[in-house]
Amino acid sequence: MQKYIAAILATIVTSSAFSDTPPTYKIEFSVQIDKGDAVHMSAEVPAGTSKTLQATPHLSLEIEVPSSITSKTPLTVKLFDDSVGQKLIRHEYQILAPPRDTLTYNYRVCKESTIFSKNSPAKLANCDK
Repeated sequence: MQKYIAAILATIVTSSAFSDTPPTYKIEFSVQIDKGDAVHMSAEVPAGTSKTLQATPHLSLEIEVPSSITSKTPLTVKLFDDSVGQKLIRHEYQILAPPRDTLTYNYRVCKESTIFSKNSPAKLANCDK
């Protein structure tokens, strides 16, 4: 009987340990300046946290995940540029997605614009178009 109770308690403790783990988004990024080489990064960002990734000396990505993940609370991805002396948002994207799949974002940063895609970086338009 004691072994049976110990097994039940172990199951309850293990289950509650897993249920306390916040959902985590897995995100992959590619940032390319004009025709230069792409910088590839990835991050795992748990619910209720944010993470900043430095793509180049002047470009950074910030991911903000709300503490409560529902169908109405989007995660936010911002691409910042501080090359002019102040931190400017070059692109901002919000998405409603469950944290079960890896999300992929691709940027090509041009002089006058930023090209964004959720698909393969090979599908990004050239800066001169």
